[in-house]
Amino acid sequence: MRSKLLRKDYIFLAVSFFYIIYIIFPLFADLTNIPVYLPALLVVFTLSLLYPRAMFSKPLAWLLGYIGIIFLYITCGKSFHINGLESTLSPVYRLIIETAWILPSTMIFSVLVYRKNDRLYKIIGYGSVILLVLSYIYILPLLQASANFLREDMDMENRQIGLPGYDLMHSYALMILPLCLYIKKSVRFYKLLNLVLLLLFGYIVVQTAVTTSLVIIIFTVFLVLLYKPGRIIYNSSIVIIGSMVLLLLYYSGFFLNLVDWLMPYFENTAVYFKLQDIHYSILKGSITGDSLTARMDYHQLSWASFFRNPIVGAGNVGGHSKIIDVLGSMGLAGAIPYLMFIVSVLRKYVHLNKLREYRAYICVSFLMAFVYLYTKGIFGAPGYLFMMVIVPSLIVSGYKSKAR
Repeated sequence: MRSKLLRKDYIFLAVSFFYIIYIIFPLFADLTNIPVYLPALLVVFTLSLLYPRAMFSKPLAWLLGYIGIIFLYITCGKSFHINGLESTLSPVYRLIIETAWILPSTMIFSVLVYRKNDRLYKIIGYGSVILLVLSYIYILPLLQASANFLREDMDMENRQIGLPGYDLMHSYALMILPLCLYIKKSVRFYKLLNLVLLLLFGYIVVQTAVTTSLVIIIFTVFLVLLYKPGRIIYNSSIVIIGSMVLLLLYYSGFFLNLVDWLMPYFENTAVYFKLQDIHYSILKGSITGDSLTARMDYHQLSWASFFRNPIVGAGNVGGHSKIIDVLGSMGLAGAIPYLMFIVSVLRKYVHLNKLREYRAYICVSFLMAFVYLYTKGIFGAPGYLFMMVIVPSLIVSGYKSKAR
């Protein structure tokens, strides 16, 4: 990869960080009151002018295909659903917001892959970590005053300035994987520094009390500790043995006791009710409780809409899964370009490095994002930014720079 930066690369970094700061540093957005569309428009127009050739990529083509399908639905008067937006909003407005959530991160990604420059990845990745740490420094004193501050502050209209929104809090968990990677590859002072960062990020994620994020943290830590690159027999054995251990722990009552031990810590949060339902589900031997079955019902509604009209969808969806809701709302006509857009972004990153371990980390990072897309109705601009730009930039940098 090239390391020398051109003059337009510095403009790219300035424009990209203006957008990144706006998305991941809530205090900046709240204090400046910059209209939400301005950073997105700045990225789109500036990068199109600076790097016109970078825009001719398969991911961008698939994304435009997905946007084009939504536009076609609007033209034909067919209803469609965009997660995180009320169906009462204007169809054109919903199309603009969906585009504004995805397109800027896609264009930043396209330039990164087009330029193939180590320094660009490193500056984007490391700079984003610094911004996140600064935002956490602002949040930490508030958490000391009230441990449930982030958990209770779900009213976005009346929330205190500088606090992350629901979609940004979900994205924090995606940072655990690259931080674990850096701990594994670094030495001496840098290993300690990365460990401190991991503890800080982990603490913030736990304080958000997002159930999916907590599961992702546990999965990430175990994966990094147990995975051995290139050792297929060892990794397969770990999966088999791990499955047997989990089964034994389940029948020994370990998970039931663990759930009972965790419940007081998450009292008055959404996690508490899910733990309560998990408790009763373990006792009964089948899934029960509104917090678990309700989401299954929402997913079933979306699946029913898809099977009613697999080609163009039936429009009526549950609103709790981006992936299934696209299938239910727009059928294969919308789901194919949307899913191929994500797959093509992953393929671009996979082909940057032939190392098996690097490719494993990239694939797992996208798998974690896919978990959110499948289980959550809200992904938003932060989710796409972390999935396509910040997390991959850190992983790419981790395998391009020498271990310290």
